[in-house]
Amino acid sequence: MINLKFNKFSPFEKNFYTLTIGTTLAQAIPFAFYPILSRIYNPEEFGFFYGVISIVPILTILSSGMFEHAILVAENDRESNAIIKLILIRSIILLVLFSILGYAFITICDLFDDFKINPYWIIITCSISFFTIIYNVFNEWSIRIIQFKNLALNKIYNSSFTSFSKILFKYCSFLNNGLIIGEFIGKFLTALICLISMLKFNKSLFGSINKQITIYVYKKYKKFPKFMMPDQLINTIGGSAHVYIIGIYFTASELGFLSMALSLLTVPVTVISSSLKDVFRQKANELYIESGSCRELYVKLLKPIFAIGLILFTILYFSFPIAFPFFLGEKWLAAGNYAQILTPMFFLNFVSMSLGGVLIISNQIKVSLYWQVFNVATTVISLLIGSIYFNDIFYTLIFFTIAKSISYIIYILLSYSFSKKKIEA
Repeated sequence: MINLKFNKFSPFEKNFYTLTIGTTLAQAIPFAFYPILSRIYNPEEFGFFYGVISIVPILTILSSGMFEHAILVAENDRESNAIIKLILIRSIILLVLFSILGYAFITICDLFDDFKINPYWIIITCSISFFTIIYNVFNEWSIRIIQFKNLALNKIYNSSFTSFSKILFKYCSFLNNGLIIGEFIGKFLTALICLISMLKFNKSLFGSINKQITIYVYKKYKKFPKFMMPDQLINTIGGSAHVYIIGIYFTASELGFLSMALSLLTVPVTVISSSLKDVFRQKANELYIESGSCRELYVKLLKPIFAIGLILFTILYFSFPIAFPFFLGEKWLAAGNYAQILTPMFFLNFVSMSLGGVLIISNQIKVSLYWQVFNVATTVISLLIGSIYFNDIFYTLIFFTIAKSISYIIYILLSYSFSKKKIEA
């Protein structure tokens, strides 16, 4: 009976439900481990972990050049395969270079002694970045070939391996940080499965490299590193701005509380919006190529997403002060208070990112870059005002929430505007 009903769904609905189920399970696994992790690690350790790991997305963007987003829009499989090889070659070269330079710099420079930064961290973060690039490539490749089941399973593998590893390596003497070592092991195992899955589907995928076609796709899709790389780099730095600024002006415990609040608030956004976003991008790309518009689909999905988000985050807002100490332990009460302040921001993030990707599909990468600059600038300014002028964590988070909320509203308006190709007069 269940299969008969499922077969009545459209391909779009099937893909969305497949990804939603997979993403829900992928988020449920680390969510289930949070009560354990929050009790065996203290807020200071979480603060240090997020401080170190915040460099991974930056290294990932610089190394891949954001070429992975060209996999979906490539004209044929030959091009997409060449793009994948280009990404891996570029990433290996740059990450090895970053590892050598970073290790040497931290070893020579006395500035890092006060922060207890081990030079081996740069090698580990570069390795995690490479595993993350493989994971991202696999996701884009799966969307291209419409293999959403593999995409969903991959999300589950990633969260499972990472969560288990963080507990297993809690008392690991090597580098004395189970959270970071667990992240490394989890990402490594996930990347390994990604490579095996891709080779199983297409054994020639990582075959000999054709120099001519590699140069051809590099030139053809150079707009991604030219515009999208700075776009995402600015976005990532802006997304990590709170780690750096809060880490400087407040204690490691306060950074740990904030990081935990952000991690748990990300769960509902990831479960629904990331699943819908992946399926939406694939369908919206088809519609935009065929008719020059995906506005009907955008508006059709925007209304229920807004309603669902409003109900969901209203419930969460009133439950956080009770749920956090119950779920994580009494020492995490402050994280629940932080989460309440951040709720409006995550509601708008949920709405805007569920239908993200319109600016890329409509080839408005420059507009996306301008938005990212605005987003980061307002984020940094709001954090600095709260940290320096008020020197109060609660005021800082209030300003931070207001700034990010305005940015997300603008993003929604831009996505709607460019969901339909402009007719030149």
